[in-house]
Amino acid sequence: MGYSAYTVGDHVTSHTAYGVGAYTYFRDNDVTVESGIKAPKYAGVQFHNSLNVFLDGKGQCTHVINQTGNTAKNGQTPNYVCEYNGQSFAEE
Repeated sequence: MGYSAYTVGDHVTSHTAYGVGAYTYFRDNDVTVESGIKAPKYAGVQFHNSLNVFLDGKGQCTHVINQTGNTAKNGQTPNYVCEYNGQSFAEE
């Protein structure tokens, strides 16, 4: 499954989070992380106003939540996923 800043266990079917952020700073190595937030794809798993941000260094975070949201890398602005419920999402 790989590393992430925030992970919800695969067995969880109901979870709600507000304002979760994943911040990328890989000072010494060029690291690519698939997703800052990982969660099972159930309608009861919900995220509100989540984001990923590239602070400095090398590498990138490819998505905000699972395969949803844009890449955080050098020169990019923060990326937001406003609403995510495991089945649908809205990006800003």
